[in-house]
Parts: sequence; C-alpha cells; structure tokens
Amino acid sequence: MKRTGFPLIFVLFILSCNSGRSPIVTNKFIDSLLSHYTIPALARTNAIELGFWKNKMDKERPGLINVQNYTNALLMRYNLFGDIRDLNVCDSLINGLFRQYGKEDQNLPLSLAGYNLKLKKLREAREWLYIANMQAQQTVEKKEVLLTLEFDVFFESGQYDSAAVVLTYLKKKADYAYFFRLSRMEDLNGFSDSAIYHILKAAELAKANDYQKQLALTQAAEFYIRLGNFKKANDIYRYCINLNPCDFKSILGFGWIALTSDKDDSLSEKIFRFVVSHFKAPDPLYELSLVAGSRQDENMQYKFAKDFAAVADDSIFGNRYNLELIDLYTGILHLPGRAEILAQKETINRPSPQSFAWYSWALFKNNKKDQALQVFQRQITGRSLDGLSAYWMGKLLKSSQQETQAALFFDSARKKPFNLSPEKRKDLENEPG
Repeated sequence: MKRTGFPLIFVLFILSCNSGRSPIVTNKFIDSLLSHYTIPALARTNAIELGFWKNKMDKERPGLINVQNYTNALLMRYNLFGDIRDLNVCDSLINGLFRQYGKEDQNLPLSLAGYNLKLKKLREAREWLYIANMQAQQTVEKKEVLLTLEFDVFFESGQYDSAAVVLTYLKKKADYAYFFRLSRMEDLNGFSDSAIYHILKAAELAKANDYQKQLALTQAAEFYIRLGNFKKANDIYRYCINLNPCDFKSILGFGWIALTSDKDDSLSEKIFRFVVSHFKAPDPLYELSLVAGSRQDENMQYKFAKDFAAVADDSIFGNRYNLELIDLYTGILHLPGRAEILAQKETINRPSPQSFAWYSWALFKNNKKDQALQVFQRQITGRSLDGLSAYWMGKLLKSSQQETQAALFFDSARKKPFNLSPEKRKDLENEPG
C-alpha cells in the first residue's frame, strides 16, 4: 500500500500550496486517477482471507472463531466496495452465533449493534446495546466499544444530551474514538474550527490504521466543504487516495467538488459513472441524478433517480437511504405517498428535528398542508436544522404566506448548503432572506 513519509499536517499543507486555484479538480488528475485504477493489495489480501475462513466453516456447526474471522473479512470487503449483501450476511451469521453462544461471547451483541447502526436501524441497535449492557463481566476494552457505540446511536438518534454524557466517559482515554466523536459534537454545536482540529487529531492518533485515518480525513473533508473550502477538501481527498486507491468516498468527493464548486458537470458525470462501474452501493446513481438536475435535463434526471430508487428502496439497505429517497419521491419521481411512509418511519427510528422536518415536508408534498404545519409547530419550531431540512421548511412556510419566518429558514439553508443540490442552491437565490 502506498505510504507517505511526512507528517499528515505537513503533507496537507504542501498539497494546499501546490494545488492550482481554478479549477480545483482537474481533468488531468481525474483522467490519470481513473485510467491507473487498480485493485489495491488490501483488497487482494482480503479476498484470500475470505476464501480461507469460508472454507474453514462447517455448514452444520461453523464454529465461533471461524465465523467471527469470516465476518470480519466480509466487513472489510463491505468497507472497500459497498456491497450491502456482505453486511447483511455478517448480521445473519452473528445472529446465528448469538443464538448458540450468546452467554459465552459478550462481543456478539456489540457486533450486532454495530451492523444495525451501519444500516441506520437505530431501534434495533439500541436493543442490542441494552443486551450488551445487561451482560456481566465487562472488560475495559468492551466497555470502551460499548461507549463508542452508545454515543453513535444516541447521536444518530438525535439524543444529543445523552451522547454528550457518554462523551465525558470517553474523554478519560482521549484516543481516536474520543476525538472522532468530539469533532461530531463540536460540529453539531456550530464550532467548525474546533470540529476540524479534533477530527485531524483523530486522524493522527490512527497512526498505522489506514482505515481509521481515512475515515477521519474524509469527515474532515466534509467539514471543509460545509465551510466552502473546497480546495482544502480536495487536498484531503487526494491524500486519502494515496492511502487507498479504493477510497470511493474520496472519489465521489472529487465529483461533488467538480459539480458544486468548479461547475464542471461533465467531469463530475465522468467521475460518478466510473464509481457506478466499480462500487456496489447506489450512491453514485443519486449523484448522477443531481448532475442531470443541474443541467435541467428532466429525462436523464428521472432515469437516474428511478435507477437509484429501484436499488436503494429495498429492505436490505435498512434505513440508509431514506433521506435521498424522500428527496426524490417528493421531487422528480412524484411519489409523495411513498415519501410520507418513509418519513414517518424515520420519526420512529430517530425522533429528531431533522426527521420531523422530513415528515412535515412529505406531508406537505402529499397535499396534507394542515398536518404538515401541525408537525412543524409541535416538533420543529425553534430547533436547529441542516441545510436541506431548512430549505424544505422555508418552502412550507412560504406556501402558507408566512414570509418572514420562511426567510429565516432560507437564510439558514444558505449558511449550511452542504447537502443542497446545485438545482436547489440555484432556486434558493430567488428566495427571500
């Protein structure tokens, strides 16, 4: 695996100094990246491990150690190539182990909580964490894993006060897990500089663990994009590609910068189409629908949106793509009834202001404005929202002639445009605020 011999911060500084100002993502770099793409050594090693442990498992009684090693290898392949079937096989196999060895191996409920968290099945994740908490003889290492999972589930569920309490316990060790999660809390509270500082600190503490380092750095890049610093985000994505040529999150990041900052929809389309052909997750199909939307090409926008929904709206993905599906079903696909069902499900899965904003928007688009406004008044008024949710609430209030309040939400959306498509950003220019 390709490595750099310089400290992380220094390398990022050098990249920043040497990178051109405009465009940020160049055709020359992308052509070289895509034409020289090869499966990294890590993926080849992973394939060997998968074959070895699969052959070791007995169909009738596969064995605790064999299954755990096989699922670890499957999880690695999922992280590399995004095939959701790998994650679901892990969940199924570990569920089987729990039925056999649940009282003997206390790590099994933690693994199951982790799988459900990745699928954004938060209610199920909470149930497995409860089981893990009830088990006796917790080791120090297990307690730390339990705490990190508790923070993640609380945070994803919108239970931010509970997440903050867990963070005080993680602070005692002040390791990668702590700084990674501290950065998320700081970002939530609006302290962007602190969030970036702590996520980069987490990346440094990852040391030789390239996966953890890459995870932290791509999060840092996302923070920079939210601040409008696309150049710094691009530098970080390039560093990540040095760590792992299979880092499709970074490659998608190049496409997003090309689309939203450089306004180069042709280059972003090239990037997203490349990822479609190598990555198993449906994310690039959604991105391609945004590219078509920026061109006002409704036929292609509809095609990619339909292709994405055909894959993503499957129970195998849990709740991973509910937001994207709600966006498409209330937009180009014109299926607001389906959006309402998904949004209502989200309010149960994670009863946060964001989820209720999605539900309110889906109700409004499904010709239930009175209900939408009731949800807004009861669950959203006075609460902080992300850019897309704020944009939707601005539209809802504007339709009810609440112009002053709508303008406040539109202004909030302008300050948090990260998850707004180019099409919505352009529309926002014509809104008050």
